[in-house]
Amino acid sequence: LIFKNKNENKKAYKHIMIESLVTKKHIKAWKHFLKSKKEIMVIFEDDAICNKDTEKRLKDFFVKMKGFDFNNIYIDLAGGLNLEDVIPDRLIKKSNNEFLLLDGLFTNTACSYLINRNLTKLLYEEYQKSKSNSYFPIDHLINKLGLKITQNILSIHFHNPLFTHGSFKGNIKSWQIY
Repeated sequence: LIFKNKNENKKAYKHIMIESLVTKKHIKAWKHFLKSKKEIMVIFEDDAICNKDTEKRLKDFFVKMKGFDFNNIYIDLAGGLNLEDVIPDRLIKKSNNEFLLLDGLFTNTACSYLINRNLTKLLYEEYQKSKSNSYFPIDHLINKLGLKITQNILSIHFHNPLFTHGSFKGNIKSWQIY
C-alpha cells in the first residue's frame, strides 16, 4: 500500500488487520458449528441490536420457515446498506413487502445472519482451499466463496431487517472510524 503519508499507511494497515481478525472469528464460529450436531447457526457481531419487534418477527419467521425445504440457506438478519444499491437485480428470484429472495449467495454485511449446516460446510471447504482469503472482510469473503459453490443457494434479505446493524445506523461507534 502506497499512500501520501505514513498515517494513511498505518490507518489502512490497521483496518486490514482488524477486518482480518473479524473474518477469522467468523471462520472459527463456522468450524465450531460444524463440530456440533446443530442444523442452523446464527451469527451476531457486537453491533447487532434487537429492535422492539425483533422477538415477535423472528418467531413468526421461524414458523414460516418450517414448511421450507432448503439445502443451502443464508438469511441476512441485520442488513446494512440499502438493498437496492448493493444487490444485483439479476439475483432477485422473488420480492414481496417483507423480503427479497435471491438465487445464490449474496450478503450485504455479516453483522447478523442465519446459515444452515450444509452451506456452512460448503463455505468452510472453499475457505480451506485458499486461506489467503482471511484478509478479505467477511462479507466480501462470503460473497467470493459463494460464487465458487455450484450447488443451489437461497439467500433472504429483509427490507426491514429483524435486527439493527448498529454501526450503520449510528447506534454504535464503529471501530472503522478510529
